[in-house]
Amino acid sequence: MSRKKGSRQQSWAVRVVVLVVAFASTLILPVQAWFPVAVNPTVAEMIAQVETATLLDIVRQLSGDTPALIGGQPYTFVTRESTSGEPIRKATQFGFEALQKTGLDVRYQAWNACGLVGRNVVAVKTGGSIPEENVLVTAHLDSLSEEGAAPGADDYGSGSAAVMAMAEILAPYSF
Repeated sequence: MSRKKGSRQQSWAVRVVVLVVAFASTLILPVQAWFPVAVNPTVAEMIAQVETATLLDIVRQLSGDTPALIGGQPYTFVTRESTSGEPIRKATQFGFEALQKTGLDVRYQAWNACGLVGRNVVAVKTGGSIPEENVLVTAHLDSLSEEGAAPGADDYGSGSAAVMAMAEILAPYSF
């Protein structure tokens, strides 16, 4: 079976993302030995819920390696470039639906800059102890390419996957 060049690049990029996540996780343990701190059991519980398979699945969907389910229909991304029209709208819908499943308050926020218009996806979890303070966890869903399609596993599908997975993990907790 012959594979397209773009498909090889996407698969390669997905493997790089997984290797970076695996490498970064190996650095955390030695740091704890150098700087001993009390482990918060709730934080440890949250960290234990992070699954490479979940992150990889989201990245594969955002990069077009596998179809994403958007509005109940399969959709394969070939780009998420900011001016791509339907593809970037589908990407923001994908993010919106993923965050909405967590039970967070989710909305679109219109933006315009440099003659371009688009929409951000904003999910809010109001804190219990200091509700007037904000903590931002961000990523961008669009991607760039010097030439051709911009599926973006590493720009910035991996960051978007981390935000979506984090929202799912943090949603049931109170802070």
